[in-house]
Amino acid sequence: MKEVTYNSSLLKDSWNSNETVKPNNFNELSGAVKNVIANANDLAHNYLQQGKQYVAGDIVYSKNLNKGCYLVCTQGGATGDIEPQLLNKNVGETVTDGAVTWTVQKVSNALSLGGNLPEVFALLNSPSFSGTPTAPTAAAGTNTDQIASCAFVSQNSIPVGTIIAVAYTGVPEGYMHCNGAAVNRTTYVNLFNKIGTTYGAGDGSTTFNLPNTVARFLEGGAGAGTYYEAGLPNITGNISAFKASISGAFVGSNNTNRYDGWNDNEDEYAVSTSFDASRSNSIYGASTTVQPPAMTVIYCIKY
Repeated sequence: MKEVTYNSSLLKDSWNSNETVKPNNFNELSGAVKNVIANANDLAHNYLQQGKQYVAGDIVYSKNLNKGCYLVCTQGGATGDIEPQLLNKNVGETVTDGAVTWTVQKVSNALSLGGNLPEVFALLNSPSFSGTPTAPTAAAGTNTDQIASCAFVSQNSIPVGTIIAVAYTGVPEGYMHCNGAAVNRTTYVNLFNKIGTTYGAGDGSTTFNLPNTVARFLEGGAGAGTYYEAGLPNITGNISAFKASISGAFVGSNNTNRYDGWNDNEDEYAVSTSFDASRSNSIYGASTTVQPPAMTVIYCIKY
């Protein structure tokens, strides 16, 4: 028989060395060739390799996984020298393999390219994702049909400095109560860059004040940040008359003392007058300040 040599590094399952060896007989050579073919098939089908570097997102397969399952690398590194226990691993379970962490997934919903390297797609009528998929964050103001990441939604959906009203006594995540409080300029730098010291300079160096909407209505204006106090136009009047006709908000009574002030030989009666706006409309006197019908809410500002 002709002498044949081969490198046993291709036959890792049979020999644990990298020396060049010589088969002693046909059966040994045949077994070695079968191992080479098996290893080649493993590589072609992307089976899990031990002692190999993987990065997050890599997909591999193993004959020891449940039917229709594969592994997704969630933490990169080098795999161990021995394949980890994969029998009866359920979808979603994690597997530690050397420095690598794998997550078991199912390929029953996958489309196959050439029958060898499945690429996974969720069914359109029943999308199901596991783990924490990530995506690049688009630039602020992007207006395309691309999928928005959580970061993009957070930074663009509601601009910093926006005031919203909530119907419960509390403050949603990412907001502060508009109560005029002094807050830190560094901690809330994005809000400080928007409103500055418009609503108060805080301590003058490290803090600034939030808008104070407690017991106040919001009013549109040419600019933001002006406070107005409650008030009404003054109502004044004067009565100089005898035998006056009294109506509306005025109250009067004829004085029983006769008064002949006109020197016309006729008896006249002095008139005593007062003013009561509630005689005109019961809304007057119902409050100590200007108070239209209202309901309280909690105004909150985005920071």
